[in-house]
Amino acid sequence: MLSDYFEAPWRLARMRATCVGPYIDGFSMALTDAGYSPFTIRGYLRAADHFGRWADLRDVVITSWDDDVGVRFGRHLPRCKCTKGNQGIFKNALVGVRLLLAYLRACEVLAPAKPTPATPKLASLSERFADWMVRHRGVAPSTTARYQRMLQPFLGCC
Repeated sequence: MLSDYFEAPWRLARMRATCVGPYIDGFSMALTDAGYSPFTIRGYLRAADHFGRWADLRDVVITSWDDDVGVRFGRHLPRCKCTKGNQGIFKNALVGVRLLLAYLRACEVLAPAKPTPATPKLASLSERFADWMVRHRGVAPSTTARYQRMLQPFLGCC
């Protein structure tokens, strides 16, 4: 439950006021059940709250959320002026958002994730690196293309 991790009434009210609010208590219980430490859970709940406020400000309806909305939120983080206390540091915020999206899918609030095509085992190292960067770091395809061009002299291929 959310009150196990935050005590201030104003914070609890603020976290429950976003589009994520109706699901935040269940999300905190799911994180607890998964065995995360209280410190980590607090960080993931803050990320979920930040994500909910960000989505509300942009009128991004929760039922339309997909993995792309997480990527868009990731692009917001380096420029974020939403919270003064973070001073631009959002360690593991995207991990918290990915866990939130997975939780909402498990609760059938969101549609199941679109299957991502698996990178063939025999794909070039450059292609596998680009695929990993997109999937796990949320890097834009244009950035991965630039990385691939920069890696070509070192890999001697593609």
